[in-house]
Amino acid sequence: WTIRIDPTNHDRVWAGTTEGTYKTLDGGDTWFQVDATIMVNDLAINPADPGTVFIACGNLSSPGHGIYRTTDHGANWTKMVQPGILPPNFAGKAQLSICESSPNTVLVSLGNGGQGSYATWLCRSNNGGDSWSLVSTEDYSLWQGWFSHDVAVHPEDPSTVIAVGIDIWKSTQGGANLVRKSDWASWYFGLVQPGEPEGPPWYSHADHHDLVYHPTNRDIIYFANDGGIFRSLDGGETFAGCNGGYQTQQFYAGFSSSRLDSNHAMGGMQDNCTAIFTGTVAWARVIGGDGSWTAIDPNNGLTLYGSYQYLNILKSSNGGDDWLDVTPPEGGETGFIAPFALGGPAEPQVLYAGRGYVFKSATGGLSWYGINYDSYLGGNPALAMEVSQTNSDVVYVTTAPVNAPAGVFRTLDGGTTWQDVTGSLPDRYPVGLAIDPNDDHTVYVAFSGFGSSHVFKSGNAGDTWGDIGAGLPDVPTSSVVVDPANSDHVYVGNDIGVYISLTGGGSWYEFRSGLPDAVVAMDLTVSPQSRKLRVSTYGNGVYERPFYHDVVAVPDGPPVAALVRLDQNHPNPFNPLTTISYSLAADCEVELTVFDAAGRRIRTLFSGPQGRGEHSLQWDGRDRRGAAVASGAYLYRLRAGIRVQTKRMLLIR
Repeated sequence: WTIRIDPTNHDRVWAGTTEGTYKTLDGGDTWFQVDATIMVNDLAINPADPGTVFIACGNLSSPGHGIYRTTDHGANWTKMVQPGILPPNFAGKAQLSICESSPNTVLVSLGNGGQGSYATWLCRSNNGGDSWSLVSTEDYSLWQGWFSHDVAVHPEDPSTVIAVGIDIWKSTQGGANLVRKSDWASWYFGLVQPGEPEGPPWYSHADHHDLVYHPTNRDIIYFANDGGIFRSLDGGETFAGCNGGYQTQQFYAGFSSSRLDSNHAMGGMQDNCTAIFTGTVAWARVIGGDGSWTAIDPNNGLTLYGSYQYLNILKSSNGGDDWLDVTPPEGGETGFIAPFALGGPAEPQVLYAGRGYVFKSATGGLSWYGINYDSYLGGNPALAMEVSQTNSDVVYVTTAPVNAPAGVFRTLDGGTTWQDVTGSLPDRYPVGLAIDPNDDHTVYVAFSGFGSSHVFKSGNAGDTWGDIGAGLPDVPTSSVVVDPANSDHVYVGNDIGVYISLTGGGSWYEFRSGLPDAVVAMDLTVSPQSRKLRVSTYGNGVYERPFYHDVVAVPDGPPVAALVRLDQNHPNPFNPLTTISYSLAADCEVELTVFDAAGRRIRTLFSGPQGRGEHSLQWDGRDRRGAAVASGAYLYRLRAGIRVQTKRMLLIR
């Protein structure tokens, strides 16, 4: 969560992690743990006495939460406890700040995390943590106490304090009497050119995570929030965005591309509204909130559908200038980002939307009726949805494993009857769905998670499924799409990038040229007019590329499986020793790690660079501390460069 460099020795670095506090004395070559308290959200070093370090631990009511101090470089730690001042229980996270010119001045921002009553506490010590005072209970973090708040004391004036949460607050009285300086709701709708103001001078995007004073000009303060980077040039009185050309937008699933116009698309973004693409680098922002699933009428580009959290759907008939609420009724548990989908060109007024129940509209959302009240989707909320573009009666829906195992459901008669076609599919999050445009009984499902295959295919509308994920990296996989011009060409998007199969899933190749080294490919869509594949990513915006059929080249490399080969351990089962062999097609960084069946790291057998060729390592059934582990199933994972393969082994004592 946090890294801090000792200002007196740059080889001495501290790291706060979910597993505790770590330290290096050699610039990161080796690390050792100095405290085991989990969920270290922040860490602060006394600039005048670098042996004095504070850590802020805890989130989501994790054990051991509180503020700790060491005065001997991490050898011993003391929890800061002061009844009535430092709250003994808080469900969110804590953030720290030490005044550079007055290092005995320490501030801590505590958030309750929205668990029960909202609450925020700003506490201050003027004697290096020996005693504390509660200077403010202004609830600036509100429901985001687990996620987004921070505090910074002016480096040269300990009486000036900036506290951030949903908005930005300022005190000239050491943290007391905070005054709100920003208004997150004042952002500009519509089209904003890159580099232009995103709102009035009092606008900074909601949900602030960090703030930093400029090292030499103390009037300049930078703010990191869910909208990117904002800056104040006057000590926190006014603000402006610094996001022109800063391509970090986090798109959810449900991105849509127009069937009629290659310069028309739209998608929903994490806490950044819904964006409409019209062919330039400037995308129009509409609707608000966490942008969710979208749709464009296949026959009329002016008719748009967008949504925000919990399946609140809006419709525009004039290209996004005005919006009408067409939210379906309540019914069953609803996902935060919930799916809806339009019918094809023959029935563009047909609209399906998924909660715990599925709702249908034959009037473009103007009226709705429930279509599966007698067949609740396994007690889970809908997660993904696809409607056949040639027959709007054919619909597939997946559900999230919230209250019961994950499921895949279908209707072939417009919702009159539903069938559970989950079969033997893994109990992971089935986040991606694709229907073959040329055969709506051929359907693909992509799964998130680790330790199982990630892509499955059915040629009989889900009656049976085949595993086609062999050779793909064992990383969360979010999207799948079929080339309308060639059903054998299937594309998959995962947490590393995009892959292609030229044989309907028989083997896979990287399809990454033009992408960053690794992107979380949330959704893949087709732009029919330009014959391009689009990938909307979680953190890197949107990219497009011609389909393989239209590229005068081969895919980006040999089949994925040919680059790294991980063999089954032998003997298997084993006691007490087994050998793990693997092959590398090129020199790369390698990590071979053993996990237990619950996914907990047991031991890293190797980590570092290795040359191409055959390799083998042995595991003696012991953990990283040398203790013998119990009998049972274990996983071993080979990470070679960006490629990951995992296999299962059995220890019997």
